[in-house]
Amino acid sequence: MTDDEVVDAYVRASETGDADALREILAPDAVIWHNFDESERVMAASAAQSAAFHERFADVRFDTYERHPIADGVVIRQVFRATVRATGEPFTSHMCKFLRIRDGKLARIDEYVAPS
Repeated sequence: MTDDEVVDAYVRASETGDADALREILAPDAVIWHNFDESERVMAASAAQSAAFHERFADVRFDTYERHPIADGVVIRQVFRATVRATGEPFTSHMCKFLRIRDGKLARIDEYVAPS
């Protein structure tokens, strides 16, 4: 897979909550780091949490406004949009993600999130 194909597959899997599709594009040792808790997690374990995420939110969409190649992957700037199922209220969060890609697989995400 090209870097752009990996990014597209990652965004689709994130929007649909397809944990199996996410696992297909992950490197075996893939990790994700978040700025809000400064923690690093193994992505294979996080993929299973996707279903819980989609239980909380409906109409999940990631609008990608910028995409820039970097030496070992792609940087994307997105706005996450969804509806909170419990309240029906809209939810928006701005984010920037450094997607590190190795051998056609997603190896690392550094995710910077700013909830609205």
